[in-house]
Amino acid sequence: MNSEMPPQEEASSKKVTVTLKLDAEVVRWFMKQDDGADYHARINNSLRAYMESKQRQQVKIARIEQIKRQLAEKGLG
Repeated sequence: MNSEMPPQEEASSKKVTVTLKLDAEVVRWFMKQDDGADYHARINNSLRAYMESKQRQQVKIARIEQIKRQLAEKGLG
């Protein structure tokens, strides 16, 4: 993990400046939305939605693994 990143509990409230190389087509698309107003926020919101989706998926997978272990312990798996 990058030592420059803020602690996880601060991550949602603190903005960090980063340099990204994005496809020009992607940037143009975000800029065309609402005449380009606050396209940075839209990109951030899209990345956050993706992150949260993956986090939910990881929780579900962990729960499935827990259930499988419980079933195996009972001789049902």
